[in-house]
Amino acid sequence: MLRSGYKIEVSTERDQHRRIPQKWVRHVAVGTLSAEKVAVRSKVEILLAGDDTVRALNHQYRLQDTITDVLSFPGSQDDNEFPEFSVSHNDIGQVILSVPQAKRQADEAHIDIKKEAAHLIVHGILHLLDYDHENTTDGKLMHSRENAILYELADFRPHSSTRGIHGSE
Repeated sequence: MLRSGYKIEVSTERDQHRRIPQKWVRHVAVGTLSAEKVAVRSKVEILLAGDDTVRALNHQYRLQDTITDVLSFPGSQDDNEFPEFSVSHNDIGQVILSVPQAKRQADEAHIDIKKEAAHLIVHGILHLLDYDHENTTDGKLMHSRENAILYELADFRPHSSTRGIHGSE
């Protein structure tokens, strides 16, 4: 496991506590921040949630009344568009992952849920670091970074085939 000065806070909704180990989540988050050369002492909050929580947040903040796999809320938002939490200059933001959706996607792709969760965590953190996939060029860059980070952390390249993220933000 990587050691670092990053502060990774992982919370798990009660009914999701055994599906994805928090130690793995921290490892993936630290590996992503390290790969992107983010300043130490930076903080990311990650919630391993159920579909109901993710759907409610997706509806409230993105006006989409659907389940999605991962949501990212940057800590640098100056408006009321995103959930409020205490922000310091080192807060990168929050990532909320739907554990049941990750499981469905893992089953569909015939991979372990830990690999799918790692993919979604990396994806969510990259969004916090201003990566996006709104156009082809940006999408290729983001997918390239995901592949590089995930290959290093989990010997996994999610974008080596036609597989992709299903509605992530």
